[in-house]
Amino acid sequence: MASANLDRIKEMLDEGNLQGARLELLNLVDQGQETEGIWLLLAGIGMRTGDAVLSLRAYRSLERTRPLDPYVASGIVESLMRLEQYEEARDVIEVFARTTRSQSDFTRAVLDHNQEVLEIIEEKLGRR
Repeated sequence: MASANLDRIKEMLDEGNLQGARLELLNLVDQGQETEGIWLLLAGIGMRTGDAVLSLRAYRSLERTRPLDPYVASGIVESLMRLEQYEEARDVIEVFARTTRSQSDFTRAVLDHNQEVLEIIEEKLGRR
């Protein structure tokens, strides 16, 4: 990411101009300059602005380089839940639970939270 672009985006974020930062970041993605940092910023902007489509796109892009990251998995699940894509959210939860090897406190917290989300999914799908 060019330094001038980064400085402009940081200014926008500092000023609370999330939409401006979002547009600048997406322009960088469109120009083929996507990086993990850009996707992390876009994921955060999507979550803060309630743009679940943007969040999901960002987390899915992060998943390519961080497939077993509990932060990424929980972001995907949260985005899918906001989009009411319950079956896909359940699939992500199940795959993450089967494949994660981490024993960190954060991973355990994500796994515990995912169990609560599974209960919500089952209620939403009318299987209780």
